[in-house]
Amino acid sequence: RILGAGVRDSLKTRQGCATILSNVWSCNALPFDDSHIVEAVKTYLGLLKPPTPMRLQLQLLQGLLNLAQCQSSSFALPELLMKDFNAFPCLFQLYIASDDLSFIPLRCLCLQLLSCVALKFPHEAVSAILAQPTSIPRIANLFSDMKRENELKLALSFIACLPSKDTNITKLLLQEHELLPTLINLLKSNKNEEIVLAALTILLRFTLPSDKDMQASAAMAGTIEVCIGLLRSSSGVTAKEKAVKALCNFSMSTWELSKLENRKKKKKKKKKKKKKNLLVIVT
Repeated sequence: RILGAGVRDSLKTRQGCATILSNVWSCNALPFDDSHIVEAVKTYLGLLKPPTPMRLQLQLLQGLLNLAQCQSSSFALPELLMKDFNAFPCLFQLYIASDDLSFIPLRCLCLQLLSCVALKFPHEAVSAILAQPTSIPRIANLFSDMKRENELKLALSFIACLPSKDTNITKLLLQEHELLPTLINLLKSNKNEEIVLAALTILLRFTLPSDKDMQASAAMAGTIEVCIGLLRSSSGVTAKEKAVKALCNFSMSTWELSKLENRKKKKKKKKKKKKKNLLVIVT
């Protein structure tokens, strides 16, 4: 009630109420009826929009995340967020609007909550992304930022939640011209297991044998080499399983990929011949 009262109560009072609810929802037992939680979630989502200060938004997002991760409750927050309130547009808008570096904690919580809901409602997540196509480039741009490891991990995990066979998402990702080399570089240089697993999961969508051109692009970017490298390394079992899956996808197109490799070799030979001819002309 105090949270929904607006300016009648001070920011500190409202922050305190949000913190109390967040702490209670992080416990294993929820002393609330479902109707109380529904009302609270409705109030929270309403307050995530401007002009609510960031400090209060952080507490609200943390509360929603704690509620979503509560294992002992029969209450299903993802279903409520999607079916009753269609929360994806609200969370995406909040993420996109939080551009300054000071908003990194808020963006991280947004990504965690988006991933939590996307796992249960992947197709609804796709629809929300297609309605705001600028969200994918904003998230994908983080892949090359090694300094913000926590946000990078969460961004990769969210994209990894999306259906791998959805061609619309794949097309949006491919619009980021440096995405494949960036993912390959992450797999070569990063030792964080969660980042490696999420990057591999995203990379798998580009190895599907149903799209030979996309598969060829992934091969040319160095996916095969990096997967073989993971099998030789001390990576975890799950990472090696995903690497084997990618190689299995490539093996279904061995003939087509071998022709591609031959074309690459011929192109290199032609370039060398041109260089020699130029040298002769110069001399």
